[in-house]
Order: sequence, then structure tokens, then C-alpha cells
Amino acid sequence: IWLYGKETIFPSLRDLIVILACSRLVLKKGPRQIYQIVGIGLAEILFATILTISPLFLVELSLMVFIIPATLYSLDSLNYDINNYQRTKIIHWIFIGISIVATSGVLFYIIPRPYESLLDLHISRQKKTGFSEEINLEGSYSIAEDTSTVMRMVWEKGNPPKSFYLSGARLTRITPQGFTKESISSRDFIQGFRQKDKLSIYPGDIGAKNVFFPFRLIDISPDYIKTEGLNYYWKEIVPPVYEIWITRSIEKSPPKNIILPEELKDLGSFGKTIAGSGSNEQKAKRISDYLKSTCAYTTETVNVPENKSPIPWFVFERKKGSCEHFASALGVMLCGAGVPARIVTGFYVHEYNPNGKYYIARARDAHAWVEYWNDTPVKGWYSIDPTPNVSDMYISRQNIFDAFRFKWIRWVIHYSLQDQIAFAGQVKMTAPNLIKDTAKFIPLAGFCLIAVYGVYLLILRRKTPVYYQVLKTFVKKGIHLDKKQTHEQHLVNIERLWPSMALYFRDYLQDYLSWRFGKCDIDINLKTKNFIELIKTTKRS
Repeated sequence: IWLYGKETIFPSLRDLIVILACSRLVLKKGPRQIYQIVGIGLAEILFATILTISPLFLVELSLMVFIIPATLYSLDSLNYDINNYQRTKIIHWIFIGISIVATSGVLFYIIPRPYESLLDLHISRQKKTGFSEEINLEGSYSIAEDTSTVMRMVWEKGNPPKSFYLSGARLTRITPQGFTKESISSRDFIQGFRQKDKLSIYPGDIGAKNVFFPFRLIDISPDYIKTEGLNYYWKEIVPPVYEIWITRSIEKSPPKNIILPEELKDLGSFGKTIAGSGSNEQKAKRISDYLKSTCAYTTETVNVPENKSPIPWFVFERKKGSCEHFASALGVMLCGAGVPARIVTGFYVHEYNPNGKYYIARARDAHAWVEYWNDTPVKGWYSIDPTPNVSDMYISRQNIFDAFRFKWIRWVIHYSLQDQIAFAGQVKMTAPNLIKDTAKFIPLAGFCLIAVYGVYLLILRRKTPVYYQVLKTFVKKGIHLDKKQTHEQHLVNIERLWPSMALYFRDYLQDYLSWRFGKCDIDINLKTKNFIELIKTTKRS
């Protein structure tokens, strides 16, 4: 901790507890030490339950619940002081394992997890994002190989599409290098409109503070966000999960006049020529089709020559580029054709996991597209994507492991006080009906318990008494001793039929009778086992 700082506090404490547990494990143990080991193990479980952020916690849980009790059981069977050893029943360790799991589970649902504190202490992983809020085409780079999951989305209400655009920023200011956002002072987010679809979004390893949403945002929870121009941002830390309500209606905010920089006017004039006449929708489609047919998509690093404006250079010379090049070129050409346009950056969500019924956005899914103003049939902003082959990228991939990881993120890492309140409320609402429904099964449950106990008495507890085991072993050697006779008569018969075994039988009878009638502290099971083994291995004379 002194060398590497506060982010090593939790791992150091965890390692210290493990060291204490392992040290206790290999030392000589009595009942007190055994319970100390169990206590240390329980402390480790509780510590990990509250603070863990990795599914490897389950491995540690299995270690504590199964491996350590099993090891203790084996070691204690080889006790250092064999004369005073009394074997601990296996049911004892099973009870300990169940107690650890139950206690950890109860405390987990009682104690909220300090997720934000973990973030403040930089315990969680390095944030990743392929998202770029502003477009600068000088020195762009490839992110296509980064498959890191940055967001997961659950479509709670409404009709979920196969794929959709998840917008993060709208850029309306054109520069010779690309598009940027407008510099407008912050104002509070205004709620309104009739709520339609509902989504739950789980930002994972994404470092941007932008609020991501599909279609048109009309409400959000938690609502501690601010607006800057057309964009929404979190005022503080990005929440582990947020709910949004959206509408698919067209946004009708009026467009602003956009003036092209001098370096882009030639491309704007060329866009006007390509667009031709007709509606804004027709013009946008003609330019988009032209870019798709004459330029190729690539993720290669682009190095713009000096004294060249990157957008015209992409259209007239390079003819290869990323989605940002295609979107920027379409935006400039539309503005040159008199069609108001803006760039949108975010993610193109096209991967769905049926196992958990959620969408996945990866860093490589970062995308840029265009919104243009159309006058007919309904005035408003419409989306168009000039990047080739984007609409053919839908994937429905079953991934059991990622579904498990998502459940872990949702119900372990992001488990909070709000979830506790919701859980308690649900229990309170369903408890009366649950009790009523359960009461119907009480007679059946009672009958099952009686039946199980009867089977237990007849089968599980039907164990041959130790002395009868000895008599059965003698039968295998051809000596039949009548169970109705006394022990002394049995000894007389053995002295007559097997003289060499009589001395050993006499010693065993003495121990057996002392154990049964004298209540002496004798391990009769061990004595019987050893004597039976002697009978089996000794040749009858």
C-alpha cells in the first residue's frame, strides 16, 4: 500500500486474510482453531461479497465452502494426537458450507455495494471507448479490432428493432478538419412528451460522459444530467445503469444556417451537382449512393497530406476512409446542396444475445452518420448512413458466458440500495399471496417430510450393529454362531472351532462389552474394523 497507493488497499487486505487462513490450515488444530479457520473463511467471503467486481469471486466461494472444509476433514482424520481424536462427522462440514453460503447471501442483500466508491478508488478496470464526440479527420486511427464491450442494453418496453443507432453527440459546426459541437451554455434537462419505449442501459468500460440513447430522448432516470446545445451529459459520475424513455417521432427543431468554410466550398458545389433537383430526401439519397459507389470503407490509418483539407481529399483523391470520412463528406455535400445537415456520433448497435435478451455495443461499433432536414412529408430531421454495408451487419449470437457476466454485472456489481428497496417492496406485495398459495401445499409437504423420514429410518439408519458384523464375518469362515446365545457361549465355540483366533476374540469382547455396558470412551467402530480385517486375513486352522 505504501509503495503503490490506495488502489492496492483491498487486494492487500484480501491477501492478508488468505495468508491467515492458509497458515491456520497447516498448523496443529483443535476445535478452537478449526472454528477460527471457519471464521477467517467467512470474513473472506463477506469481504469479497461486498467489494468484489469479478466473477472469479465464485471460484473463491467454492474454495471456501468445499475445498477448505474437505481439507480440514482429511487433516483432522490424521490428528497429531490420535488417542484424543474424535472424528468430526461429514455432516458438520456440510452444515458449515451451507451456513457460509446462506450468511453471505443474506448479508449481500442487506448491505448495499459501494460501487461508486470502487470507482473513486480506481478499483475497476481502465475505461475504454471507441466513441469520439468530435470529428477531426487529421490523424484518424483504426478501432475495428477492439471487441471490448462498452455497453449493454435491455429493451424493457416497446417493440425492439433488430438494430439501431445509439446517438451520443450531434455536431453542427463545420471546420476544414471535420465537425464539432456548438458551444452553448448549459441548461437543465427538460422532461416531457408522451412516453413510448423504455430501455435500461448499462455503461461498461466507456469513459465518455455523454448520455447515449436511440431515436429521441424524452425522459431519463436518474435525471442528474445537463444539456449543451443538442447534447446531453452526466453532471457527475456516469451511473452504473440508467433508464431512458424514448419516442420514435421525428424531431422538429428548426435547422440553422450553415456556412461552409472556404476550404470546403468546392466540395459543397460538387455535392450540389450530385444532388440534382427534387426533395431533400432525394438529394440526400443521391449523394449517399454516390459515396457508396465511388469510395471504399477501410479501417486503415489515414495520413492526410500537408496543405490538404481531409474531407475533399477523401472524396476526390483518397476514395477510402472510415465512417467518419463518409459522414463528414455527406454532411458537407448536403450543406452545399442547400440541405441542412449535421453529424451524429455514437454506436451502431447490431449484436443481440438471445440468452439474456439484451443488445451489446462494442468499441469497434463506434459509428458516425448523418441527420438531414426534410420538408416532406413531415418536417423534421431524418437519419441517413452513407457508409457501405452497415445495414447488413445484424448479428444474433447466443453467448451463455456473456449472459452470465451480464447477470453478474447487474445483480452483483451494480446491486444497490435502490435494488434493495425494490426487492423489499416486491416481497411485501407478494408475501400475502405467497403465504396463501403455500398454505395449500402444507399437507402435501407434511406427508413428504414423513415419507422422507421413514425412508431415512428404514434405509439410511439401517446399519448392522458392530457385533453382528463380526458374526457375519465368522460365517464367511464357516463358523456359525447363534445370535440367541450369550457372548460367553460364543467365546467357548470359537475356542473349540478356531483356537488360534480365540485370544483375539476375547480381547475384542472385552472392549465391546466395556463400550456397550460400561460406557467407556472406546472407538468401537475402529476396533471392529480392525478385528474383522484380522478374521478375513487369518487362515483358519
